[in-house]
Amino acid sequence: MNTSDSRIESSSSAFKKLRENWKIVIFILFKFEIIVPLLIAIFSLFVALSNSDKTYALILNIIAAVLMAVVGGFFHDSIKDVFGNTILKKKGVSAVRNLSLARLKVKNISDRAKAAKNIEEIINLLSLLEKDVANSTQEWTDIVPEISNVEEVYRLLEEKETSKEIAEKESNELKKELEKAKAGKINTDVLEKTINANETEIKGLAEQLAMLKVAAASTSATLSRPYSLDRYFQELIDKGSEIIDEDFLNLPLSSNTLTAYTRKRFKGLPVSPPLQEKLLHDIDMSNYPTLRNIDIAVNRAMPAIAAYKLEASPNIFESGTDYITKALGFVDHNFRAVHGFGRETKAAFARYGSLVKAS
Repeated sequence: MNTSDSRIESSSSAFKKLRENWKIVIFILFKFEIIVPLLIAIFSLFVALSNSDKTYALILNIIAAVLMAVVGGFFHDSIKDVFGNTILKKKGVSAVRNLSLARLKVKNISDRAKAAKNIEEIINLLSLLEKDVANSTQEWTDIVPEISNVEEVYRLLEEKETSKEIAEKESNELKKELEKAKAGKINTDVLEKTINANETEIKGLAEQLAMLKVAAASTSATLSRPYSLDRYFQELIDKGSEIIDEDFLNLPLSSNTLTAYTRKRFKGLPVSPPLQEKLLHDIDMSNYPTLRNIDIAVNRAMPAIAAYKLEASPNIFESGTDYITKALGFVDHNFRAVHGFGRETKAAFARYGSLVKAS
């Protein structure tokens, strides 16, 4: 048999094996203990999305999350029974990634639920569900030791959340004292300075939480990180995110993820919360579903941005948000029309628009 025939036979064997494996996976998916809870979970999510009652929607989300965890467990066991332990670590990494993202989703739902009233029971249920997911993740530590990195993310999240809650309570108490002091015409200088310091601490903790949540969403990068997470997260918080990989750029566009992107892309420059809020208000979110869409726009506009910066007034590019906003103005004509740019920037669009890279 010549080399060409050998390659053809090898390719044919590989395709045959792939086809057989897919048949097995499809068979497993249609097992009673998997397909039934899966269909119920999908139906629950569909009803939750179409229901205007937030409490009812949260309960349906809880049911769907539990059922998906059940499906994941049965599916893993079935795969293990069929294929054995040779692919256990790969399947484990995949399961941990999914569980970690589900855990983050539960945490976000809990955060929203705390803003409402008379739903303490739901908050407790969500808290218990998060602990269950955490325990499920930790069970894989002997197979995937890197899970300890993921757990470090959530340890830091819990630590920062507790610190923020304490600081907010102290701030509220101080504000009450301030009102009493003003009513009694007592000097309030010390109280006001303390409140300002407290508000600065709360703002800093909120930024740290935003960055940690971005890192939690980028589970594959967290799993593979070889060095101390304590040092890594200190860098993440102080200098901006070091995670700009496929997972990061695929994150949905939001205030938190855009903050993380801005810190990474424009290191050393601050984020402007008011300008970012206006940017997110004016942008057509359907055209920018993920950070990747923002990154593409920024890359296209950078030659024009560089030319504009050479002659721009000093206050035009004070923050990383300024760069992103101007980039979107160069690339997106609809955004340019509604955002309300100044005369100087509008003139720059006309002068340097030809420098924008083709899409």
